[in-house]
Amino acid sequence: RHYKPNFMLVSAGYDAHAETTVLRHYKPNFMLVSAGYDAHAADPLAQLEMSTEGYRKLTAHLAALADELCDGRLVATLEGGYELGSLTESVAATLESFAG
Repeated sequence: RHYKPNFMLVSAGYDAHAETTVLRHYKPNFMLVSAGYDAHAADPLAQLEMSTEGYRKLTAHLAALADELCDGRLVATLEGGYELGSLTESVAATLESFAG
């Protein structure tokens, strides 16, 4: 069986408990992250008020789950983000989180 749970960032008050529970249940072979940064507070599009530090914490959490559940197999693809300053900072924070 193949499962494709899909999670969205719904607000700056994001809580990873549900995602963690589902991922631990399904024990994925790898994780694919569509890394969009338009939820950043500085971005004019989504207005979700995410911070660069929020992205850092979120991606560190995902990296830790990937280490725990699928031997660190995690792929991230850049999807969105339209304010170049916050995009640059958030992508750097993501890469730092993945690097450990």
